[in-house]
Amino acid sequence: MARTSGYVIPDEPAPGKLAAITVTPYAAFLGFVLGGAVVGLPWMVLNGFAIGSATRKREAAIAVATLAGMLALALFIGWLHGEGFVPDASLRYLGLSIHATRLVGGYTIFLMQERSFELYQHFGGQVTRHGWVIAVALMVIRIVLVVSLDIGWLETALLF
Repeated sequence: MARTSGYVIPDEPAPGKLAAITVTPYAAFLGFVLGGAVVGLPWMVLNGFAIGSATRKREAAIAVATLAGMLALALFIGWLHGEGFVPDASLRYLGLSIHATRLVGGYTIFLMQERSFELYQHFGGQVTRHGWVIAVALMVIRIVLVVSLDIGWLETALLF
């Protein structure tokens, strides 16, 4: 098939079959913040593919790197504690580094997705209006899980 001549925007989103489940990047980021990395990062990556984000592969790589970084930090903190380098009282403070890693990764994906989302909307892309409802539901599920599971601070920080 011959390509017609015309102006092509390199960053123009190419939405696919998932376009029907597109939410605003803010709603996905809110779900990530409220629901945790386990459900939030995959949702953000899925939203990037639904939008047809020009940086969707990079967003997915950042999500994987964020989860790997969180795991590495958790293992390192656990090792430090096991070897006696870190007292029990300091563990919760060191655990903040896991949350900081999570937030840096999620916010980076949000910023990348926001650019493509503006173009997606400009070219008539449809957006599901109930993304914030999903985000709040994820928060409720997260609270119920944390209360019902009897896990330590490290597992909680890593999973949520």
